Amino acid sequence: QRNNGSLAGTEPVAVKDGRAYLTWEDWDAYEGYVTAVDARTGQQFWSTTVDNIGGATASALAISGDHLLALHFSTLVAYNLATGAEVWEVDTQEGVGMVAPSDDMLAVGGRVAVANTGRIAVYSAQSGATAWQDDIDWNLCNSNRLTLASDGDVLAVMGMCNERLVAYDL
Repeated sequence: QRNNGSLAGTEPVAVKDGRAYLTWEDWDAYEGYVTAVDARTGQQFWSTTVDNIGGATASALAISGDHLLALHFSTLVAYNLATGAEVWEVDTQEGVGMVAPSDDMLAVGGRVAVANTGRIAVYSAQSGATAWQDDIDWNLCNSNRLTLASDGDVLAVMGMCNERLVAYDL
């Protein structure tokens, strides 16, 4: 059955146990939201206002355990799936010296990987603690958009250093 509800400006969607989690922006109020709805009926369970961190809506969403992970520009935020309360947040480009939107995010095996213009990093999905990071010297290695993939053991990053594929152990 199709639900024809409309949310103008809807960005990425994640789904778990019949709930859809999405981000969207009310352009008239210039406010962004992370919202949980019943995937079949559209009934809203919760909605949380998002600080405008380089753009209010998220560029990527993922679910790990009881957390909804949202990538807002270069800030990774974990929300409680049941309530929408913010659990933790981390600046994925802290200390990089170059700030640009992050390219991709991937949750796998209790961890979340983030790729951006100056760093590849993996964080604990439960606490936000940094598991590891690799800072990239963009003076030597120019890349376009980075894309992540993983089988749970290996993190593959496509697009680094003139479209090469680079692999990391998770």
